[in-house]
Amino acid sequence: STLTQVYRGAAVSFESTGLATGRWYSFSVSARNEAGEGPASDPVRFLSVSMPSPVGQPILMTSSCTSGTVTFKWTRPEDDGGCGLRRYRVLVNGGTVGGTELQATDLQFRYAGMDCGDTYRWSVQAKNCLEVFGSESPILETYTASLPAKVTGLNSTHVSSTELLYSWQPLLGTVEIGSIDHTILRGYEVWMDDGNGGRYTRAYDGYNKPFETYFVATGLVPGRNYRAYVRAVNVVGFGPDSDIVYRSMSVEPSAPRGLKITSAGPNEVLCNWDPPEDNGGEPLTNYILEFAPEPLFNTWQQDGPFPDNTELTKQIFNLVRGTVYQFRIKAVSPAGGGLYSNIVSHVVGTAPTAAPSGLTRAATTSVSMTWAWSPLPNTDSGGAALGGYRLYMNTGRDDATSLVYDGSGRPSTTEFTATSLVCGRVYKAEVSAVTQIGEGPRSPLVSFKLAHAPSQPRHARLLASSTASIAIAWDIPDSTGCAELQLYKVERDSGFGFVALANVSTPVQTYTDSSALSPGFMYIYRITALNRALGAFGSHSDHITAYAASLPSIIQNMGYVSSTRTSITLLWEPPLNTGGAMVDAYRVQADDGLGGQFADVAVVTGTYATINYLSPGRRYRFRISAETVVGSGPFAPVFSQTVASVPGYPQMPKVETVPGYRDRIRISWNEPADNGGSLTLGYKVTFDDSCDRYDGTSIAAVTSVQI
Repeated sequence: STLTQVYRGAAVSFESTGLATGRWYSFSVSARNEAGEGPASDPVRFLSVSMPSPVGQPILMTSSCTSGTVTFKWTRPEDDGGCGLRRYRVLVNGGTVGGTELQATDLQFRYAGMDCGDTYRWSVQAKNCLEVFGSESPILETYTASLPAKVTGLNSTHVSSTELLYSWQPLLGTVEIGSIDHTILRGYEVWMDDGNGGRYTRAYDGYNKPFETYFVATGLVPGRNYRAYVRAVNVVGFGPDSDIVYRSMSVEPSAPRGLKITSAGPNEVLCNWDPPEDNGGEPLTNYILEFAPEPLFNTWQQDGPFPDNTELTKQIFNLVRGTVYQFRIKAVSPAGGGLYSNIVSHVVGTAPTAAPSGLTRAATTSVSMTWAWSPLPNTDSGGAALGGYRLYMNTGRDDATSLVYDGSGRPSTTEFTATSLVCGRVYKAEVSAVTQIGEGPRSPLVSFKLAHAPSQPRHARLLASSTASIAIAWDIPDSTGCAELQLYKVERDSGFGFVALANVSTPVQTYTDSSALSPGFMYIYRITALNRALGAFGSHSDHITAYAASLPSIIQNMGYVSSTRTSITLLWEPPLNTGGAMVDAYRVQADDGLGGQFADVAVVTGTYATINYLSPGRRYRFRISAETVVGSGPFAPVFSQTVASVPGYPQMPKVETVPGYRDRIRISWNEPADNGGSLTLGYKVTFDDSCDRYDGTSIAAVTSVQI
C-alpha cells in the first residue's frame, strides 16, 4: 500500500507500535530543513515478528551406562514470536552438539558416546522465521547411568494383627544400581493397595535412604489381603516394579499366657494356661505343649495329642521323678504356629511325704519362744530339693494354729523365735516341710507353756556357822519365770569347783550344811531356782563365803596403860574361845568423849592400841571385839578413861608460922601452871619426899593447910 507519514520530528530513531503480527511493513525516511523536505530514502521492508520464548524444561527419558546414551525430550516454546518455528538446537555443557539442528517437529533428542558416570548439562534453543535462535531452555543435568534394576526378594512378615514388615534384597553392583558410581542410588519405594483390590498408592518413600531395605506398614485391617511391590530409584529415575507380594492379615497368634505347672503324682505334672491375647485374626485350632529335661534343656519333645482350642489344661505322664523339666506352649491357627510362652521349670515329684520330727521348745524369754525341729531326711522330700519349712502356732488361747513362719528359700533354718507372746500361756505348734512342688504334711501338735528360767535367788546370806555346820539363807527370785517354783539347788565350792550339795523344795529358803566340814576352812555357796514349766535352772545367786567356825568370845582384862593430852594406850588379853578360827584382828571403838555413838578408831592385830587425836580432858568410853574369818565377836564391857597427862608442879610453896602455936606451920601454894589437860583434883603435901602429911587429892579447892 501507499506509504503514509507516521513520524515527524528531530529524532534519528522511531518506534512504530500497533502493527499487525506477521505482516511485511515498508519504511522510508526523508530529512527536512527550513528550505524544505529532501528526497525520501529507498524503502526498507520489515516483518512484524519477535524472537521465540524459551523452550520448555527438558525431561530425561532414558539413560544407559552400557551404551553411553541419553534420551530426553522437551516442549515447544509458549510463544513462537509471531511466525512458525523453523529449527531447534541442542546445547551440551554450554556448547552445541556438533552443530546439530533439529526439525521444528522434533521434540526429543538422543545422544550417544558419553562416558559412564559423567555428568552433562543440556539445554535447547528454538528459532523462527527470523532465523535467529532464542534464549536457552532451563538446564537438564543428566548422569550417564542406567535405570536401577528390578528389586528382588520382597517379603512380608506379620508384626501384629494390624502391621506387616516388608523387606527386600538391596541392589548391588554396577549392573543393578545402573552406574559404576554406586552413590547414584537414591533409595526405594513401596507401593500397596487397600487390601480390597483397589489402586496402588505409595506407602513408603525411601528417597535419600539407599541403605534401608525394610518398611513396617501399620494401621492395616485384619482379614484383608494386601498387595505390594517395591521399586528402586537412582539419579536417572525409577527402576521396574518388583514382583507383587500378597499377604493376608491373619497372623500367627501371640504366646499363650500364664503357663503353670503343678505336680499330679510321682511321675506326672498338670499344665494350665490362658489363651493368647491376640489370635492373629483367625480362630485358634489347637495348642502344642513341649517339654525338655535337664541338664541342657535342649531336647524338646511334643506331648500329644494336642489340646484343641477349647482346652486349657493337659496332664503329662511318664516323666522321671526328681528330674527338672522345662515346659513351653504355643497356639496354632490357620496362619501357623505362634510364639512360645515363657519357659517354666518344674521338678517332677510330689510334695514332701513326711513331716519334720523333733519339734520342741529350744529357748524362751518372758515374751518369746524359740521352736526347733530336726531336718527332713532327703528320702521324704518327694523328689524335689528341700525349699524350707513352715511353722504354725496358735495364740495360747487353746485356738487353732496359723502360719507364723514361712521359711521357703531357707532350707537350712530349723528354728524360729515367736515374739510378743504372753508369759504363762500354753502355746501349740506344728511344722511342715516345703519344696518347689508343694507343702508336705504337718507334724503332730506339741504344746509348751511360755516360761523362762527363774532369775537368781536374792539376798543370799550366811545365817550362822560353827566348826560343825554352816547355815545359809536366801530370798525368792524377782522373777519366777512365769511358773510356780519347784525347788532350789545348793552348790558348794570346797576349793575344787562347785558341786551340787542339795535340792531344797519350795517354799523352804534355808539350808544347813553339816557334811564333812573342816574346822576353820573356807567354803563358798551359791543357789539356783527351778520352776515347774522348764527343766532348766535359772541364774546363780551371789556367792556366800563362809567358814566352818563360830564367832570368837569377848576379849579379857582390857585396861589403861598410859595417856597424853591427846592419846591413850589400851591393853587387853585375847578371848578365851576363838570359835575354831584364828583371830585376825581386834576392832577398837570409842565414843566422842561426850557420851555419843561408838565408832571405829583402830583395827589392830596385836593386843594393845594407841588411840590418837583425842580431845584433852574428855572422858572417853572404849570397847573392843575380836575378829576372825567368821566375823566379829561380842564387844568387851565398856572401859572409861579421861584423856590427860600428869599435872605440872605447883609453884614453890610458902611456909609460915602459925601465930600462937609453936608446933604448927602453914603451907600455902598456887595452882600449877600446867594441869596436864584435865581439871586438878587435889594436892598432896609431903615432907622430905617420903612423909605424907596432907592428902587432899580429892579437894582441888584447898591450896593452904596447917601442919
